[in-house]
Amino acid sequence: MTKILSILIIIIAIFWYNSINSKNTFSNNKKSDLVGIKEKQENETIFTSLDKIELLNRLFDKPKFDTTGIAIWEPNFAERMDFPISFDNKCHTALDTIMYFIDRDTVECSVVIFRTYQIDENNNKYGSHFEGSPVSVAIFYKYSNNKFWELYKFSKYLTSLGYYVGAEKRYEGKLSLIKIANNWTCLILKQEIGGTQGEFSGYESWYSIERVDLHGSENKILSNIFNYTYYHSISSYTIKEVVYDSSYIQIIKNPYSYYDIKLVSKSNTNDRINISDDSVIETNFIKKNSVIIYKYSEENCIYEKE
Repeated sequence: MTKILSILIIIIAIFWYNSINSKNTFSNNKKSDLVGIKEKQENETIFTSLDKIELLNRLFDKPKFDTTGIAIWEPNFAERMDFPISFDNKCHTALDTIMYFIDRDTVECSVVIFRTYQIDENNNKYGSHFEGSPVSVAIFYKYSNNKFWELYKFSKYLTSLGYYVGAEKRYEGKLSLIKIANNWTCLILKQEIGGTQGEFSGYESWYSIERVDLHGSENKILSNIFNYTYYHSISSYTIKEVVYDSSYIQIIKNPYSYYDIKLVSKSNTNDRINISDDSVIETNFIKKNSVIIYKYSEENCIYEKE
């Protein structure tokens, strides 16, 4: 009886040991898998340089390249709704520009801009009048050892800019950076003046590119924080009635907070002239000026009227 009891105790002990060891092995494997996934994710955001080929190859999922260095990639269904499709049923994307800035934490950062074009069989850009060229934006900051760049945010499709899908340089629009606080920068996309049937306009859109706000909280990066129309005019075919509006901004600096924006607008209505015989129907010149102050709201991450 004693012998049987001893054997049972040994069997139970072996079973218990194997059970504990199996749990530890599973737990260690699970931890190892999680560490591997995290390391892979971290490695995917580290770039040894801002080389054109490396950027396009990694951000646009290993595309093919033409002889000019333009990346050619196959869009999914959703991307076909936003991006122009070229003759080969693919998208053709080029590195446009790289701009640098120092952020709130005095870290070196970069804004990398890509543009996607519509290409025909002869490798020429083309597009209809009001089709803009999609803008892709990647935000990087210098890695801790200052040797590598770490990708912080990437928007494959931020917005569209320009006319004729950027078929000519003059139709592409303009890109720039502006400070709206001490060491707090945003991205400006400027649409050139264009229009049809007597109505023309031009505008600017500003986007947030900082990782944190001025108080160190996480920022809503690549959000649209301010828009304004800097030019607008209307005239008709039969009567040359010109309504002309123009605006410009002034930055009001504040050393302790975000800068304010002063928007100055001028509106002019010229003579109404009959185009058939150039006779003046009505002389009614009106000039109006207005000033609006905008202040930045950290709560809503946008500039709002005072």
